[in-house]
Amino acid sequence: MNIYTWNMEHANPNWGFLSQFANLDAVCLQETGARMTRMIPDRHSPRNIHGELVYFGMIQIGRYNFMRIALAWFRAGQNSLAVATRDTHAPFDIEVIPPPAANTRATIGLQLAPPHQDTWVYSIHAPSKQGSAWQMEWIARVLAAIDARGHARWICAGDYNASPAAVGALCPPEHFVVDAGQATHQKGGNYDFAVCKPLIVNRGAVMSNHGGDHWPVQLWREA
Repeated sequence: MNIYTWNMEHANPNWGFLSQFANLDAVCLQETGARMTRMIPDRHSPRNIHGELVYFGMIQIGRYNFMRIALAWFRAGQNSLAVATRDTHAPFDIEVIPPPAANTRATIGLQLAPPHQDTWVYSIHAPSKQGSAWQMEWIARVLAAIDARGHARWICAGDYNASPAAVGALCPPEHFVVDAGQATHQKGGNYDFAVCKPLIVNRGAVMSNHGGDHWPVQLWREA
């Protein structure tokens, strides 16, 4: 399993940047913005899932590669999240985890296609109240809601706006926090990582920045 997560705030790419990740199993994006939403195929036919508008379609990346993409645009005025996968031959199965508090973001999930059809990938963007009891409760409720869906395997990657240690303290023993072991934000915080059940990935690394204030993080399984 090979996952990539990036908070795109202040960056201004188009979907073509995904071409460098065509061999990954999934890409989780945060702060994708209105411009990226307008470039989603079938964007005029969104699905309303728990009150959030979810756009979905196929993104062509390069000459031959395609990725399935699901993007949630939130009615609360919060910026959008997306999750994409190179598994292009299966129908969409999408979940939206409602936000635990008003004026915060939902969490969007996408089921992978064979051979990973038992795995769900979620993109999360937690509120920026680092270390507060309110923020920790918000994260704990989202992760509990994902776990309550009953999926055998899942990974929730994105911008937690909290440290891996703080999030790990919320998790039961069967959940694993995997991070890059270094700062993922220009101001020095390590906010971008994953929680998974079981140990779907066990390594992380910070990747080259594409113009945002967060560095992308790649997460993978190493034997």
